[in-house]
Amino acid sequence: MENKPITIELGGREYELVLSTLATKHIAEKYGGLSKMGKALQTTKGNDLTEILWLLAELINGGIVRTNLLTGTKKPTVTVEELEAITTPGDLAQLKDKIPEVIVRDTGRTVKVETPKN
Repeated sequence: MENKPITIELGGREYELVLSTLATKHIAEKYGGLSKMGKALQTTKGNDLTEILWLLAELINGGIVRTNLLTGTKKPTVTVEELEAITTPGDLAQLKDKIPEVIVRDTGRTVKVETPKN
């Protein structure tokens, strides 16, 4: 089933976000499941930026690997360190909202991720 792509632009490049089965497996290994990931993002304090970057890398790489397999291209995947270099904390605040959007699209499940109030 084909859904409308969810894309982001970073460093002048467009990336499609895809919650692949592999990304779902990695999220389950790290958080214990998608619903626990949402709770972890709500309660994470100092590592919040790192967690968002890790999730974005998983979703971006899901899109890259999918495209590479379907089209025969060989675009390189991204690392958390590369995302750290091309994003600002302001970017991440906006990009964080894309994470539940991708999860809902790719699983049909709702994962609540709220931004903590300062």
